[in-house]
Amino acid sequence: MGMVNAGIYMESGEDDGRKWNVTGWELGKEEYRELREPEGRIRVQLGTDILGERVKDGGIPQTPGLGGFLTSCASAGVNVVERGFNDGVRLGCGVYEFTVRDGVRDSVRERFLVDRAGRGELQNLRVVTGANVERVKIEKTTGLATGVVYRMDGEAKDREVRVKRGAGAGVDNGAYIKAGVVLSAGATGTPGLLMRSGVCGGCEIADLEGVGRNLQDHPVVGVVVEIEDKGGEEDVRMIGGVWERYRETRGREGKDQGVMGTAGFQVGAFLRSGIGEDEDGEKDDAPDIQITVFPRVTEPSFRDAEMSRPQTPGVVRMLFTVSLLSPTGRMRVTPTGQIVPEGGEYLSDMDVRKLEWGVEEVRRILGHEPMKSRVIKVSDPQVPSGPLLRNWVLKNAKGNNHWAGSCRMGNREDEDKGIVVDEDLVVRGTKNLMVADASIMPRITNGNVHSTVVLIGKKAAGIIANGIGGKREE
Repeated sequence: MGMVNAGIYMESGEDDGRKWNVTGWELGKEEYRELREPEGRIRVQLGTDILGERVKDGGIPQTPGLGGFLTSCASAGVNVVERGFNDGVRLGCGVYEFTVRDGVRDSVRERFLVDRAGRGELQNLRVVTGANVERVKIEKTTGLATGVVYRMDGEAKDREVRVKRGAGAGVDNGAYIKAGVVLSAGATGTPGLLMRSGVCGGCEIADLEGVGRNLQDHPVVGVVVEIEDKGGEEDVRMIGGVWERYRETRGREGKDQGVMGTAGFQVGAFLRSGIGEDEDGEKDDAPDIQITVFPRVTEPSFRDAEMSRPQTPGVVRMLFTVSLLSPTGRMRVTPTGQIVPEGGEYLSDMDVRKLEWGVEEVRRILGHEPMKSRVIKVSDPQVPSGPLLRNWVLKNAKGNNHWAGSCRMGNREDEDKGIVVDEDLVVRGTKNLMVADASIMPRITNGNVHSTVVLIGKKAAGIIANGIGGKREE
């Protein structure tokens, strides 16, 4: 954690568990509490807590470079969420929570793969880097996964590691663990591994038509505005005193590491467009648009184009990303690993209309003080509302790399042929092959997905400890 999603810690939405509708996967607050301190291992801090009291603006927390965005939200009649977006109220503008520990991004490796007694890596874990998995070997008659075929970088020869029944010294004093294979190649990588292993629609090991289907993302467009360059720390560049201050305070608990101790942004919003109905036909009160405010155009999907633009003295550019949280468009992963739209288009008509509304909402908020006085102009998009803005959305929508859903999970007794794994994450038609990554999500979550992926990994660890595909063998 912290290596993706800029360290944002975002739990699932209140209604995500209902939409998943899978036994044991309610995605309740108590499950996430087991991830974060004090009950869990991950430290989570509100963005403005990292920066301290100096970022208060009339009682509303701010972040350097934003010039009162939250105050403009309040002026525009948008609710201001006081304690992050995981505290029971998500709808509105507010400050994100981050997995930051004393100015350093916390990571899954540090929290879960390092011996807590301080003895380095876990003694029963071996990580092989530079190994590219080709396929899983599965017995056709029994459905048993017996090994993994892989190649090392630069080699043309296949290698194989076989599944063994091992004594688990840390589980019930040496009880035997039912061994197996766990795939965690992500929503764009796991389907291809299954296909090459004989698990897909029409495949000989397991005929599962859902493999590679139902792929979802949070499509995003960017609103760019020009503002006056005030310099100083809010310039968010690793120069001068900003960098030196961070070097001196990094890793020191309770110290204000400044903007370099953050992800470079703090503020966002979760809003409801009110457009259409959810794809299951129900009216949905959950947010369907997420806005993230970047003091500069530093988000990777937009940064390259920004670097090629000519710079205007005295002027800098801010970025507001507008993401769709409840896409109705679906994609699929092909056997060659390509990502293609299911219906021929990346976005459905409803998806386009919601993103269009999100762009308009950003422009509306920026029309209120204090942002109104600071914004010189909205440089992208410059088109008015209506067909021109709709065409702009279609042309400029990007993927958000929040891929999920391509090996959909469902209940064991459910006869839906699109289900790939059951509630214990075991692939249908096999006995000991599991999937534990974002591909198992039936529906993409209401916000950044990474914290829920960590939760999936934690639940998978419990399933493995009890024996993949059933109770452990004594």
